[in-house]
Amino acid sequence: MPNVLTMQESRAKWTFISGQEVTYDGMYTNVWGSKLPLMQGDRFPMHPQMGACRWTYSGPLSSGLPKDGRSAKRRDDYR
Repeated sequence: MPNVLTMQESRAKWTFISGQEVTYDGMYTNVWGSKLPLMQGDRFPMHPQMGACRWTYSGPLSSGLPKDGRSAKRRDDYR
């Protein structure tokens, strides 16, 4: 049987760089472990202290932010 990936599994393998335009609404995680909800048309932000970084798709917006809030950042924190 051929190896078939769902769209979410396929997107999870994509990496993006700060400054690129977001193509899909969803939750994204950077290499420092911060999660951020981003919408199509947004730009991947730079990390406030570390500068440009890589982002990966973590799941749909319905997956929500982490409950403990430690790794969740407001979008304004990255500008």
